[in-house]
Amino acid sequence: MSKKNEIIIFLAVVLLSLIPVIYTWGLLPVGGDVFVHINSESLRKYLYQWITTGNGQYFVINFSPFYLFFKIFELFRLNLYNISSLILFSLSFMSGIGIYKLVKLFFEKTQFYTYLLPVVFYMLSPALLNGWVYSYVYAFAPWFIYFVFKAIRLKRLMTGDVILMSFLFSILSTDLPNPKYIFYLFVASLIIIVMALLLRLIKIRFFIENFGKFILFFLLTAYILIPLSYFAFTYTSAESYGVTIKAGAVNYGQMSDYGTATIDKMARLHQDGMNMDSKYSVNYNSNLIVNFLSYLPIIWVVVGLLVIRNGYYLIFTFLAIIFLIFSVGPNKPFGALYEFMISNFKLLAFLRTTAGAVFFISIFYAASL
Repeated sequence: MSKKNEIIIFLAVVLLSLIPVIYTWGLLPVGGDVFVHINSESLRKYLYQWITTGNGQYFVINFSPFYLFFKIFELFRLNLYNISSLILFSLSFMSGIGIYKLVKLFFEKTQFYTYLLPVVFYMLSPALLNGWVYSYVYAFAPWFIYFVFKAIRLKRLMTGDVILMSFLFSILSTDLPNPKYIFYLFVASLIIIVMALLLRLIKIRFFIENFGKFILFFLLTAYILIPLSYFAFTYTSAESYGVTIKAGAVNYGQMSDYGTATIDKMARLHQDGMNMDSKYSVNYNSNLIVNFLSYLPIIWVVVGLLVIRNGYYLIFTFLAIIFLIFSVGPNKPFGALYEFMISNFKLLAFLRTTAGAVFFISIFYAASL
């Protein structure tokens, strides 16, 4: 690809990254499961991974990435609001470039403008209306998936990529002790590797030759994995750390996403309960153009599955299907099986809500497109 074309794509990503900044200018959203971060100083005492319950915390939370981002942008000596806007822009920018890198890995000789479809789709995905508080995950998950596929394409795992993946792993674990994004990364990586083996994109020798790199990755992420493992095996009941499998279990006996994360809604990448004022949410969900456009990605993916004979396309569509099941959770058609799994295996209690899975469907939709 010529430098001129790459500059055009770069500028397109910049313009798309400005949209959320302009749209939210003058507004300050507050909410989510984690507390609102003010600056790097307010995060310093939370960087230790072994905070005990006696110090007011039941579990570890990896705030290191938040701390790093604040430290970087505080160098500009701007006020809190402007720093937040810069971070928002940067996260949007990283999401677009990540998808571009992922798609370019498979289609080097394609006309440059065809890359814009997956980039625009991912950066403006309806999934963002459900999970703005997890923008870090949305921005960096495509990069982790990119490095997994890169290793398969090259048939070797490079040391520099392992170091970058461990850094990404830290960013993607910011929602601890709810490790669903780490779990989703593991599931996605496992599916990619297993299907690559079945499709003969790699051989068993790949693991033997790269065994040392896998050990290196574990060592670089041990500061997260070890305390998280301790937490998982120590607090395995709802009473231990305040996690209820079912929302209002006494009165309703149903999981929190029951009736909202239906397969129809998740295939379109959003629930009804979006982060909008109710009147705007009603208008959005009743808009015929929005509803028509929201079905196009899944239609294109299915049609592509019928006509495209490509191993990597098969992997992406299979990943989309698996993560659609995860995102649907307790709803039909596999709701009973999902509830049984979550209710009987306490280690999987973190899957009591399903919103995070839809982020990954956006990645696989974009790559499939």
